[in-house]
Amino acid sequence: MRRLAALAAALAVALSGCGGTSKKAATPLGDALAYLPKDAPAVVAIETDPAQGQWKQVDDLIQKFSVAPQIRQQGKDRIARGPLDFDRDLRPQFGNELVVGVPKAGPGYVVALKLKDPAAAKNGLQAKLKADGLESRIDGDVLVAAPTSSGVSGAVEQHGLDNALTEQQFETDLGRLKGGDPLLRATGNFQTALGSAQSARAREALPWIGSLRRFAATGTARPDGLAVEFDVRTDSVPARDLPLAPGPRSPPVPRRDGEIAVAVRDPGRTLGFVQRLGQLMPKTPGSRSTLERLLRAGGVDVQRDLIAKLGDSGAVSLPLNGTYVARADLKDPKGFAASLAKLYSALAHAPGNLGFRIEPGGGAGFYRISGTNGRQLFVGVTGNQVALGDEAGRARDFATAKASPVPGARGSVALAADGRSVANKIIERRFSGALGLFGQLVTQPIGDLTGWAETTPTGIAGHADLKIK
Repeated sequence: MRRLAALAAALAVALSGCGGTSKKAATPLGDALAYLPKDAPAVVAIETDPAQGQWKQVDDLIQKFSVAPQIRQQGKDRIARGPLDFDRDLRPQFGNELVVGVPKAGPGYVVALKLKDPAAAKNGLQAKLKADGLESRIDGDVLVAAPTSSGVSGAVEQHGLDNALTEQQFETDLGRLKGGDPLLRATGNFQTALGSAQSARAREALPWIGSLRRFAATGTARPDGLAVEFDVRTDSVPARDLPLAPGPRSPPVPRRDGEIAVAVRDPGRTLGFVQRLGQLMPKTPGSRSTLERLLRAGGVDVQRDLIAKLGDSGAVSLPLNGTYVARADLKDPKGFAASLAKLYSALAHAPGNLGFRIEPGGGAGFYRISGTNGRQLFVGVTGNQVALGDEAGRARDFATAKASPVPGARGSVALAADGRSVANKIIERRFSGALGLFGQLVTQPIGDLTGWAETTPTGIAGHADLKIK
């Protein structure tokens, strides 16, 4: 899905300012969707018609940057790699929605697009796609491509079957997100992705996992920035089985310069869910059973002694460099500190096959957990919070950082960041000297990144947007 999102973003940049007079049609989308089954794990439809109203909005946003031409060129270069030329090979074929989907659980994907000029595609585009690693076939006037020839053949065969995905089904699967003309629309089937056997096992242990049905998402350009909405649908499950706390109340978020912060209400519920999920995963021979035996011998119950002692809210801050810091309120700070000491006593003399070791480190009340992979984690109690992170000092600082509400947020998850400072940090890490300083000058229009997610017994709905001033 990350590759699909990157493709959509690149298309948005490349097609902006192209102009056009073609009129959007509904049937070309249906033709392209039919190369996928109706229960496909993931399907994305990306608008490619430069006459579509959203593209004018994208171009208006790009114009706010001092390097607008360079941004557009980078978008073209990311799409048309190797021998492909965006303006010569791809843009003349655009105008209908590009469909990218996963036909079944596992690796592999299919691309389908109703072409504007099939003859031109046969004369050059197919050979260039093959040089870029994609097999393709022109089926009538639809280009069908995939990483393997069997993927292409399977998609063409699917087009004639009764269970082919239709435009009506795609619109139905979008649910409350259907309507309008977003740049990107996505749907998917969790049951296909999980597999029936896995789903049955998950339903027995974790009813919420087994209740997952479909998801939908849209990406839209607005006068003040870019917005994403998503909707995860489930069968109705009891509130006690939800992975995130239900209700509209949103937690405050502690912001840090150059980092994206995410806050969660009732973190103990979520961590307890993750712990139970971990018990369903394939176990590493020896290490997990040894850990469980040592914890039992030391009288340590992770749920009772640690997770259940977490308070009303928790948060994590991500600087996008592979590190993080996190914190959570504590109902009983002294009791939690005692539980950490108890955990240390149980594991202090553990054999080496655990994959990690724990020892005091990072200051009073903190412990260092060192993995055999060279990574380390510091965890300890600071005031009425438990703090953890790759660096003890940063974790302590984060525990005392002021938190504030996210405007307009609702639900038990909220995120916030100063988009410009995050972009500047990324540029700073990639470039140095005058080039780095110049890069930071062009980020001026980037504003706040915010988002939220609300959980109910029948799903999770959410929203995120990036302001461009």
